[in-house]
Amino acid sequence: MAIPSSALQLVDVLTGKPVTNAKVTADSTEYTSDNGGLVVLNLPDGTYKVVISSSSYLSKSVSVTLPMTQPLTVQLIPVWSIALGAVAGASVAIGVIAKLAWRKK
Repeated sequence: MAIPSSALQLVDVLTGKPVTNAKVTADSTEYTSDNGGLVVLNLPDGTYKVVISSSSYLSKSVSVTLPMTQPLTVQLIPVWSIALGAVAGASVAIGVIAKLAWRKK
């Protein structure tokens, strides 16, 4: 089955897997991504601000101009990856500071 050109394909930026049950709002019309991460925008031709939100992913806004020539893939960042990155970044920073302090003596 072909994906309609007015569709958004929501995927996880890390795994490439579809993001299901995400809330998508465009021109005060709400949609929900299906099991394949798809949302078909049923709106008149024009440019729209599309807001995508999910409890598991960072919210994202994209500008979409309809008609589109092909479906638009939107990559979403998992919330847990941000927390993990912050912890990993803090560990690296602490390690670098400790190493510099040790060498200073």
